Amino acid sequence: MNNQKTFAPILLLLFLFSSQAFAVDPLDILITAVKPKSSSVSVAVWDLTSNKPVYNYNAHQLMLPASTQKLFIASSALKELGPKFQYQTSIETKGKIVNGTLIGNLYIRFDADPSLTTNDLYTLLQQVKSLGVKHISGNVLLSAPLKKTSRAKGWVWDDLGICFAAPISGYILDKNCVTAELLPTKGNKSKVHIFKHVPLQITSTVYFDPKHVQQDCEMELNKVSINHYVIDGCHHSKRNVPLEVAIPDPQQFALDFVAQTLSELGIRVSGRVSNNKINLISNEVHIGKVIARHNSERLPALLKEMLLNSDNMIADTLTKKIGQLEYKTQGSFVNGTRAIKKTMKSLGVDLSDAVLADGSGLSRYNLVSAHQILETVKAIHDTPALKLLTKALPVAGRSGTLLNKHAFNHPPLKDVITAKTGSMSGVSCLAGYINIKGKHKYAFAILENGISHQQSKKQPFEAAFLKGVIEQIKNGNI
Repeated sequence: MNNQKTFAPILLLLFLFSSQAFAVDPLDILITAVKPKSSSVSVAVWDLTSNKPVYNYNAHQLMLPASTQKLFIASSALKELGPKFQYQTSIETKGKIVNGTLIGNLYIRFDADPSLTTNDLYTLLQQVKSLGVKHISGNVLLSAPLKKTSRAKGWVWDDLGICFAAPISGYILDKNCVTAELLPTKGNKSKVHIFKHVPLQITSTVYFDPKHVQQDCEMELNKVSINHYVIDGCHHSKRNVPLEVAIPDPQQFALDFVAQTLSELGIRVSGRVSNNKINLISNEVHIGKVIARHNSERLPALLKEMLLNSDNMIADTLTKKIGQLEYKTQGSFVNGTRAIKKTMKSLGVDLSDAVLADGSGLSRYNLVSAHQILETVKAIHDTPALKLLTKALPVAGRSGTLLNKHAFNHPPLKDVITAKTGSMSGVSCLAGYINIKGKHKYAFAILENGISHQQSKKQPFEAAFLKGVIEQIKNGNI
């Protein structure tokens, strides 16, 4: 009897232990069911309503974040620059206008405005002409507040001629991108038509091969000199081919465009159109009297464009801008990413072990965890000054980069997911919010790396996982 009395509580303990051991988290079952075999995933989910963690899977694993990294610069820029921030491009002079001649130099101060267009700069120079200037006795000197290094470490070399990887220079016109068209000509030869009269040359040796005489047919873009490309190869069609080509040397492009425009406006320059060796950091300090100025849209509009359409140019110019202002020197990727880490720490997001090579997420050197991105998504939701960013994110099936993403165009994801996308070869990431009417609001971050070409044709992991999470929320299991 004594042995039976002793054994009874042991059986009870074993029963309780085994019950807990077999109580499996439904999201563990979901991960097992939908996780791809050939790629690595990192997941973090948080209940914003009850302020409690919901699920973590490899959440502290450092991975390539792609464009979900833009959430760092969106938060940092809004906190450091404020919602009233605008880029300012100005034309200044110390000289006087006498009988149509500006006696002295003309200074054109670029501000790395990612939205500045050639039309905007043309309008500024027209304002100079409207003051009665027909002749400049001195030089026309251009300056910018960013270091000349225009591409971050880890950018893929074969992306560099494409507009989404255009140089991040202090001199930006038309996003440092030229749109053109490759046209078939007689004898299946080709020519390039550039839509704007700009100082970039693109020539073509491409031949059109509509009959597929050559099996392996592809085109290559090669830089042959400053702001001069040649397109080689062939194309299996006779249709026009749209082109978007990055400007290799934005500083030279700006110099050439200014010289070209002044000539078109009938303004003669006795001196040179060249780069100014003095680069002022603050827009509050002027070389001379401001005679023409262009302001960009305010920061919230720029951030909305950046988040909705994943604009790399806006992300990286803002990165360099906060580095410029934080350290009072020319902005760079190095001091910009250092400033991001500093600002994010003040928002409660520790990026000390993260690797940031740029602000856009374009670099293959970036390494960030789902936990760090989730903490940023939470900070955006919980910080009144950042709250407007939640309305700037793409909505599944409705806007931005989630407008035409197939898996997100249908229930249960459509209208329920609001998130920043991130994708590059082998990488697919998503971070944002789950909004189900009548239920708690959730934040999430999902990173997937190592996606094969075959796997990319299937339903994305983030879509399959989020569908499962939504089902569990609706069923009251989480």
